[in-house]
Amino acid sequence: MPSPKRSNANRLKFTREPLDIDDLMNASSFSGIRDVIESHFGRPDGPAGALQAFETDPTRLQFLWKPEQATVSVRLGAELIELLERESIRMFRAITERGSEIGGILLGHVLSRNPLSLIVEDYEPVECAYSLGSSFALSGGELSALKETVARRREEGGLIPVGFFRSNVRPVCALREEDLSMFDALFPEEHNIFVVAKPYTRKPCQGAIFIREQGRIRAEASYLEFPFSREELEKTGALQPGIRMIRVAEPPVSEPEPAEPAAPEAIAEATAEPPEPPQAEVEPPQAEAETPAAPLPPEPAPVAVQNFTGFAFGSAPERSGSSRWVIAVVAVVILLAGAAAGVWLLSSRHDASSAKPVAAQPAPAPAESASAAVPEQPTIPLRVEGAADGLTVHWDADQPEVSSATHGKLAFRDGGVPTTVELTVADLKKGVYTYKPKADDLTIRLETGPDSFGSIRILGATRIQKVAAPKNAPGKGK
Repeated sequence: MPSPKRSNANRLKFTREPLDIDDLMNASSFSGIRDVIESHFGRPDGPAGALQAFETDPTRLQFLWKPEQATVSVRLGAELIELLERESIRMFRAITERGSEIGGILLGHVLSRNPLSLIVEDYEPVECAYSLGSSFALSGGELSALKETVARRREEGGLIPVGFFRSNVRPVCALREEDLSMFDALFPEEHNIFVVAKPYTRKPCQGAIFIREQGRIRAEASYLEFPFSREELEKTGALQPGIRMIRVAEPPVSEPEPAEPAAPEAIAEATAEPPEPPQAEVEPPQAEAETPAAPLPPEPAPVAVQNFTGFAFGSAPERSGSSRWVIAVVAVVILLAGAAAGVWLLSSRHDASSAKPVAAQPAPAPAESASAAVPEQPTIPLRVEGAADGLTVHWDADQPEVSSATHGKLAFRDGGVPTTVELTVADLKKGVYTYKPKADDLTIRLETGPDSFGSIRILGATRIQKVAAPKNAPGKGK
């Protein structure tokens, strides 16, 4: 039965060449198959060696933009909407020659690509000299600086550029020609979006989101306009518990470890007192042994010789009487030498164990680089308190290392399992984060820059979290 034909609308969604099945068949492992798929469809966001996971966060409200006409969904953080609304109104009301609009880079994550779903969590403002008028229009030099900033944020990892924001003082929320040329040049990916907010003096701001479909932007109008105001969205119940991304380190592939060589002490102990062979005692040769009539002495047992040399003398061809006596004498000498070495080694170890340690003698430092000998000094004090729903990690949001940071991250090592949470500027200003530990041994590290960090370790973390902190506990987030 022939398969039904696809409609043209569905056929347009697949513009790339089909995946060659022979490439998958030639892959020799699961990692090879993954490389083939990623090379064709693109690699997911995030650093190598990290698994992306998403979880709900009731403390981080978001507005979900999901019109019926589009297959794209966008989550805007409520705190980000509040920040952009405040800055747009401030510039709109300011009596200044600089201009009346603002613009900047939207930062976030790609939740999924089919269907496309984004999270927009932060914003980096872009400087504009308003040399072309009061509207937000960038000159050639400002466009070059913006291009470098976008490339830098993509290389840094963490929150990636997912689009651009601009306030709009014109009557209609639409994109202009200079918007489209800048957006196509610096944000050419399918998941990039353009957000526009129109400020008003006596009513809430109005927002619009423009998406790219089949390589083209519908610039004349958005599929869905919405109140660009946190207060208004809260009144209408349009805010919902947010989704945040966490990175979990990928467990390393377990490979059989090579057997460690035995320590010299273990080898010495093993050879110091070997088991005495059954026929280790050899009587001295008698004078009549030289006469042909005298019987030959018995050969040393093969096991006794193998215990010391590893060679099977018992399987050697017949030897004369004098050769056997030479072998027996050599075996006795080896036995005596091994016993003497064992006695000397045991006495040396006994003397070393009974010697009194010298208190002023420091242990020799390991042969490492000079930089490893100097421990890092934390610059951000951390404090942990118990709460009913977990542990609350506190830091001073007004500290220069925190207030001047553009982003940060909290790294948790929970019973040996690492987890990283990306922090926005709004998160850092709160000065507090709630975490529910799963193990008693918990290490927390806050990083806001290469040399700015704070670290703390808690033992018994699961027991501390059961004690609820008072409602009026100091140090809550601002």
